Amino acid sequence: MKRIYFYDILRGIAIILVIVIHTLALEWSSTFDLVDRTLSVTPGILITFYVGTMGGIFHYMMGSVLAFSMYKKVVEQKIALNRLVISGIIKGIILLICHYIFRPVFSFLGGVLYHFLKEGIWIKPTIDCVINTSTFATLGWTSIIVSCLLGILFRNEGYKKTKRNYIILIAIATPIIALSPFIRSSLAPIVTDSINNGNIFRAVFLGYLSYDDFPLFPFAAYGILGALLGMNLATLNKNKKKFSKIFLDLYALIWIIIGIIGLIRMGGMDAPSLFDYDTTALYNESFRQFTQIGVILIVTQLCIQWYDLVDNEKLIVRNNRARYIMQISDISLTVFLFESIFTILLHHVANFILPANWNNFMWVVVCFTIFNVFLWMIYAYFLAKHQKQGPVERFLKFLIKYLSGFKFKKKRNEIEVPLIQT
Repeated sequence: MKRIYFYDILRGIAIILVIVIHTLALEWSSTFDLVDRTLSVTPGILITFYVGTMGGIFHYMMGSVLAFSMYKKVVEQKIALNRLVISGIIKGIILLICHYIFRPVFSFLGGVLYHFLKEGIWIKPTIDCVINTSTFATLGWTSIIVSCLLGILFRNEGYKKTKRNYIILIAIATPIIALSPFIRSSLAPIVTDSINNGNIFRAVFLGYLSYDDFPLFPFAAYGILGALLGMNLATLNKNKKKFSKIFLDLYALIWIIIGIIGLIRMGGMDAPSLFDYDTTALYNESFRQFTQIGVILIVTQLCIQWYDLVDNEKLIVRNNRARYIMQISDISLTVFLFESIFTILLHHVANFILPANWNNFMWVVVCFTIFNVFLWMIYAYFLAKHQKQGPVERFLKFLIKYLSGFKFKKKRNEIEVPLIQT
């Protein structure tokens, strides 16, 4: 394998779902009724909530692609290991910088530009913009953690010790997952007290471990488990059309069972508690994530087996059919940064065209959401047709290469390490 093409498709699907979930949540007038528990939770809402909170798949593929690429480059002696580690660290730092730009400026959760475009008033950024995490922040730390960890495992030809590396990765990821509900429920109150007392440094540090939607417990484990699969794929024999995955399936099944049992004991999945930080809400969230970890592990393995491990002719046909999904995956960073801003601008356009209170009707909001996705796909198609990357992606990839001290020869059929893996 030279590239995991299924990840291009999965990244495209995931980024479309990001647009869909955010647009539905922000535009539907009854969203806050759901949060306030004045609206009953239907099975459809629960399914949407479960799928829409699978942000761990971004981190899983970040670790998987990093491991796949690093292993290939080291074995083929194309790039020194220390350069690859430095590249991963720089990528992580850039994503952290993106987080500290995104949260106070573009985010619908306190972004000054977003609120100005929405309400016509300037607001001061709150301390939450520094303390709360985001996909950018945790992906940044995932890139740093996984790159350093692989750098340690691969040194002195350690990349050849496959079983040892698998055991070490499992041994690190497992306690991170298992301890998540306990650590989060213990540290979240301390973060709240730190915010109230003005102890910002402690709030930021502990916030990365336990607070908001993307804490390192358990999201760091997604990247580490992804690295395990990435190494497994990188070591796949050229003539082998099947890769061993039984032990990962059993491991995934264990977490699914533990998660289901935990959710049953907690009274079931509770969508309105997403923004709560009490013990019950955090345990409920952790058990839901346990099941998601298992589902991601099993589904990605099965889909890679089905999609990538086929004859080249069949793979070319499949990639051609999925080209529009793969095109939007190439602008995932742009979507992450600007989709909330673009959605609010589109909202104002809809206010001129559609009747008043149009967002009271779910079917209208769904049509609005589909149109939003369609516009992003047109933009991605335009770039692909002219063989161009998005300006944000192109600049940041150049910056990573430059700061890392080397340049990659980028071709579509060679290994690529997208800035955002979804």
